[in-house]
Amino acid sequence: MEYVFYEQDLPLQACKEIKKEIFPAIRNPKLLLVDDEPFNLKLYEKMLKDCNFQIYTAANGQECLEKVEELFPDLILMDWNMPVMDGIDALVILKKNKITKDIPVLMITGVMTSSEDLAFAMSVGAIDFLRKPFDELELRARIRNILLLSETLNTLTKQNRSLEDKNIFITLLLESIPHPVIFCSREGILLM
Repeated sequence: MEYVFYEQDLPLQACKEIKKEIFPAIRNPKLLLVDDEPFNLKLYEKMLKDCNFQIYTAANGQECLEKVEELFPDLILMDWNMPVMDGIDALVILKKNKITKDIPVLMITGVMTSSEDLAFAMSVGAIDFLRKPFDELELRARIRNILLLSETLNTLTKQNRSLEDKNIFITLLLESIPHPVIFCSREGILLM
């Protein structure tokens, strides 16, 4: 099955600027492209060649699971319908695994395009989806947004862990003081 992808009707200079600045804040992210159609994989790689990605490919869900353990990608773009193991089955396995559950997965589908199908994909863990055919700008925008969201969530998680550690340290420190310490806010509210 061959899909037609449309070029965006933007002036040439605008396209160059988008390619230069679409992923400025993200380090060289690893993408795993999963599709059983070699033509689609080559097309995705061509659409993303100027984006400074490390691009890896897999031909089905089973191969995806094997490569994820080896590569630990920043984002997986996964076709829904594939032989051996389809994208949904692979997604369910990824989301049940503690190590891989936080890797975002963008489902790509040309067949399962009803709202119910897409809602199902989201319910089992897909972060977003693309209906085929799509254009280069749409693909890049979805990837950019997912990577930015993922990077932000990782930063917030690290900051939260750091605050929790500091909280534990302060609590242990206060508990180790032999005489009680009472803190009040400026309004006279008891803090501890």
